[in-house]
Amino acid sequence: LERRAFDVQSRLRSKLEDPLEALESVCALFESSGYVTRAEFARFVRTALHRHRGLRALEWIPVVPAAERASYEAAAQADGLTGYTFTEIGPDGRMQRAGQRDEHLPIFYMEPRDSTALGFDLGSEPSRRVPVDRVRAQGVTVASERIRLVEDPPSVYSIAAFCPVFESAEVLGVAGDRAARLRGVGAEVFRVRDVVQPVVNDALQRGMRVVLLDEQAPP
Repeated sequence: LERRAFDVQSRLRSKLEDPLEALESVCALFESSGYVTRAEFARFVRTALHRHRGLRALEWIPVVPAAERASYEAAAQADGLTGYTFTEIGPDGRMQRAGQRDEHLPIFYMEPRDSTALGFDLGSEPSRRVPVDRVRAQGVTVASERIRLVEDPPSVYSIAAFCPVFESAEVLGVAGDRAARLRGVGAEVFRVRDVVQPVVNDALQRGMRVVLLDEQAPP
């Protein structure tokens, strides 16, 4: 039983880690280039989206100071995203224009594109900003707790993973201040069920019951 359980655990770990290769490649793309266009991003992630089962989206989320908000919104509109603006979830549960804050974390590039999610400001919700703050502080890839995407129904849960892209100290002249050099984060969203279902189905066929828990999440 222990041997069979270890096999299931190892395969689940592998299934959850496989998509992270695509995320790391996205961050490497932005680290190697001073500027990546929307079209270049779309071409770059196309193969990964076809290869990895359950991968919902790959995203680029820049750190945008309040003073640069208008220029980012204008740039997205110039790319053909008519009406693009930074958004947040309003009191009625609908998307609305995001309020002013010192720093915005908008979904700027997203493939495949989703008009509801594009522009959503992760800085508008503490639960969605926490992983980005961890990325900034630790300088490593981190994963969120289970989340419900703004475009999904309440019964569907996903996980988002984030990796950091820092400006070089030479560019900003602030050597050692890593948190101040965060340029943005690459993000990857995948639906938990789609990723783990093949392993769970195989275990069920062998007479095993599998329970997948996030021990740090609310009950």
